[in-house]
Amino acid sequence: MTSNLDLTIVVPTYNLGHYLPETLKSIQQQTIDFELWLIDDASTDGTAQTVADFVKGIPNFHATGFNDHRGIGAARN
Repeated sequence: MTSNLDLTIVVPTYNLGHYLPETLKSIQQQTIDFELWLIDDASTDGTAQTVADFVKGIPNFHATGFNDHRGIGAARN
């Protein structure tokens, strides 16, 4: 997919628990157009569902994840 946006934000997630809602709120308040990728690293605390729900209906926001924990480096890549 080709995008005309100048900025892509990649956020690795893993068991973020109570930190995640504030992080997502901060991202959503940005004032420039950007593409967002939330990459879940096989969280066990509901983080994956939270990010999936967050991106619904926002064309430039995407969520994906791993079935097994691979570490932050794999999530960033």
